[in-house]
Amino acid sequence: MASRPGRRGIQASEPIRARRDTLAVAARRGEEGHPMSVFTMDLANQPGELARLCETMAVRGINVVLSAMTRAEGGSVAFIADDEAAAQAALEDEGLAYVMRPALTIRMENQPGSGAATFRKLADAGVNADLLLPVRVSDELFFAVICVDDQDKARLALGAQVVPGSLAS
Repeated sequence: MASRPGRRGIQASEPIRARRDTLAVAARRGEEGHPMSVFTMDLANQPGELARLCETMAVRGINVVLSAMTRAEGGSVAFIADDEAAAQAALEDEGLAYVMRPALTIRMENQPGSGAATFRKLADAGVNADLLLPVRVSDELFFAVICVDDQDKARLALGAQVVPGSLAS
């Protein structure tokens, strides 16, 4: 059974109840004029590092969508949080170094070639996408948060694929 934050840490016997949809919260924040951000961090490639990050967020009731990869002695983690200010405070309280980057959410059809077409549009517009974080997948659609070097050009190149409110102004 999944864990849920409790008063004294993680209570493994309690089921998770999805209180907030992280993607929806992030999109609403963008519509309200607040830019959506992706947190990135470097962690040691050793047991417990990812657990420490997840526990830091869980005990504070912060929902995250994350992706991690390792290389040699280290690794990188990218995530979005349903409460960015609380996530920042949690990371700072724990002394964990991070970078926040402006991001946008895109939608693609969940079929072969959709990613190729999407990233070809960005390349043809001279836009470099250097981070992709899948956030929701269904039989029909694939949603991802991406970081790019030119958000204005990305928005123009992708048009309706950009989820409204997900792009920093």
